[in-house]
Amino acid sequence: MLADLDLRAVPAAPADGSAQDKADFGTLYDWQARRTADQCARARTQMSHSYEVFFGKMNLFGAQTPAQVTSFFRNVGEDSVAAHKYLKDAYQRPRPFVRDAGIKPCLPRVAGFGYPSGHATMARLFALILADLMPARRSEFLGIADEAGLNRVISGVHHPTDVAAGKTLADVLHKELVKTPQFAADLRALRPLLK
Repeated sequence: MLADLDLRAVPAAPADGSAQDKADFGTLYDWQARRTADQCARARTQMSHSYEVFFGKMNLFGAQTPAQVTSFFRNVGEDSVAAHKYLKDAYQRPRPFVRDAGIKPCLPRVAGFGYPSGHATMARLFALILADLMPARRSEFLGIADEAGLNRVISGVHHPTDVAAGKTLADVLHKELVKTPQFAADLRALRPLLK
């Protein structure tokens, strides 16, 4: 899938010292000054990224997620990881705490580059898929995904523009997925499993 993707919709990472970059750090310092222990604790519950982490507690497919659902979201998640890693390697934007020692994350310091946010990408992609399955709950799913992205900013491990780029990447990935007959078939197979 990655070879066929048109990723031009995802903007380049902001240049160091640009107005966007400075705004990122303004937001990061603002959150650092006012974040609560509860917000950091919520971010800590999402240190990894998967369907179970973001949406598993909603029991959308019952208390025990069926293997078919787990496998579907694992495969989509692998596509998401491949795409965000490709862009991280292309832009090589260090995480905020690497660039500015004044940024003190309330999560363990994550390795690797920051742009785009893999958490924001995967959470939004899963939310869009769930919205395909349950359109009436679209805003709820997207709200959960937005919170997952914001948690990465609040905790100091991503710039706000990392998260914004992750959301854009998710939109690109979803747009490509819905074009494929296999995706349509997968959704048809998942719908009867919803509770």
